[in-house]
Amino acid sequence: MHPILEDRSRLFSYLAAWFSGSALFAILLAATSPLTLSAAAAFALPLGLVFGFVCLGAHWVCLATPPRTTHIARVAGTLLGAAGLSSAAWLLLARGWALALDRPSLFPGLVGVQATLAPVLLGIGVLLFLIAAFQHYLIGALDASRLAETEALRLDIASREAE
Repeated sequence: MHPILEDRSRLFSYLAAWFSGSALFAILLAATSPLTLSAAAAFALPLGLVFGFVCLGAHWVCLATPPRTTHIARVAGTLLGAAGLSSAAWLLLARGWALALDRPSLFPGLVGVQATLAPVLLGIGVLLFLIAAFQHYLIGALDASRLAETEALRLDIASREAE
């Protein structure tokens, strides 16, 4: 199981971070586009949370390309490829979500704003996926450190018992 999903505190922190980032994006979107704050929030908050779960896939990319044993070019290429694909999928989802919300009774004009933002969303998606990947590398390093510490303590206890 994914390390973030198996620990409730990690999952809560992870989702809180994505919600906060999505809320900031909604505020920025409302401030720089003709959208109201409610339209921007209805667009950005669900997209941000969904992309947070998409970025959990970075865990398996990181497992497939450990930096200690994999050439740096392969690590970079794999991360950039996964980030690009994930971001492109997010962009398609954003388009679909904008189409779903762009109704005269809901938020007219959202599709036009989304089309204008498409390159920005693509770039932000790549950067966010890379940040998530580095977070997963950090979690892996912390877990490995914790395991090494536990093993050292176990060996220390075993050597004392052997005396």
